[in-house]
Amino acid sequence: MKTGRKASLWIATGLIVTGATLCLGELVVRTFSPTEYLSPRYQFSKEYEIVPFPNTVMVHGVPGKYRYHYSVNAIKSRGEVVEPGASGLPAVVVLGDSYSFGIGVSDGDDYSSVMREKLRGRADVASLASPGWGLTQEIRRYYELGERYHPRIVVLQFCANDPEDNISNQVTRVEHGEFVFRDVQDTGNGIKRYLSRSPLQRTQLYNFFRSRVSMVANGRTSMKAKAEMRAMRADGSWGAAVPAGEALHIDLLSAFARHLRDEGTSLWVIAVDNQLKEFPHIEQAVHDLDARGEMRYFEVTDWLAPIGPHSSPEGHVWDAEAHRVIGEHLAAEVMDAFSNPSVATNADADVDNVTDQFPRITLTGELLDLYCFMEDPDGATGTGHAKCAKTCIQKSMPVGFLADDGTMYTVIATDHEPAGEMVADFIGAKSTVTGVAIRHHGVNAIAITSVTLAFNEKEKAK
Repeated sequence: MKTGRKASLWIATGLIVTGATLCLGELVVRTFSPTEYLSPRYQFSKEYEIVPFPNTVMVHGVPGKYRYHYSVNAIKSRGEVVEPGASGLPAVVVLGDSYSFGIGVSDGDDYSSVMREKLRGRADVASLASPGWGLTQEIRRYYELGERYHPRIVVLQFCANDPEDNISNQVTRVEHGEFVFRDVQDTGNGIKRYLSRSPLQRTQLYNFFRSRVSMVANGRTSMKAKAEMRAMRADGSWGAAVPAGEALHIDLLSAFARHLRDEGTSLWVIAVDNQLKEFPHIEQAVHDLDARGEMRYFEVTDWLAPIGPHSSPEGHVWDAEAHRVIGEHLAAEVMDAFSNPSVATNADADVDNVTDQFPRITLTGELLDLYCFMEDPDGATGTGHAKCAKTCIQKSMPVGFLADDGTMYTVIATDHEPAGEMVADFIGAKSTVTGVAIRHHGVNAIAITSVTLAFNEKEKAK
């Protein structure tokens, strides 16, 4: 009994001393070196490396300096969840990192939320931004979720971290002009899952040591990725004068701009204050793409100049006032683009020579054969008539597209090719078409460049 009591005493003493030491350490760090905390942090994702936990509120702060709450929705982004196509309004998709997510500003103050309020009833604004991401993750996010919105415009935000993030998280690559996605290997997911949501995230002592260990680990990861990039450059595909991070970013951005343009979607790029200038090769590529009409670049420093200093207490360059200004300017540009489609991109549509003066549009509706439809508009639609419609189209009967708003378009293809071959597989199903709208002499036509099943039809097919 005496031995047992002595052991219990030693254990109790040890626990008390340990607890007192931890409390003292917590007090010392909080007093002399207050450290940033974020709780919960991020969860591992094989598609993106890191993403926020869904349906949670992240608390971010430094004792005595600032404290913010970030409400994360069901799709692991911030703000309202916009259901693709539910409203029937044109869509704008926002891609970016912590700046577009709104780190350092309260819920509703990020520029995506400002845009959403300004455009409410006129357009849907879907923010798919996430902290810690580079262009590799943002592009993958677009094709795995953002593409479902069939957006008219994609807003892409650049930050000085992007080239480094692209190297560290190569979840998207460009091979032979096409995007190839690859998953990230799980290294210690169980530990990260526990720590990410652990009460330890709120303690100063834990974050004090965590921040220093993370700096070392991130440095090693970056060095390994850069070595891999240097090996990739050995094939001579990039000039030796272009740093690996810039070269990768240029490849990704150029391919993304081209793919979006081919789909009839305009890419708009903004950059955090003067950070694009830190990467002269990327800056030149952005201006070249803008000059060729493959995307539009907006200089936000021109918008922010009248408001003076605009950094958040948290450290990001944009505070709530900066987000407000950026959101309002972007919303105004969106409305201008929707009312005058030719300004959505700096390039005219390139479908035959006759379409230069007409806008490129994306519509949802049904492809059908015009011969039967004109005879029986009530019965010559839907899956029940699809077999007959395909037979008529194979006989070179004219093809029509009945848009959801009730407008009928005659479908034409490019280069005087028959349209039937391009659309035959989509007859009778709800489809989304992109092309150039041509209207004259009382006739509506659309020169189709792409056609896909509408989002709901894709879900049914799964």
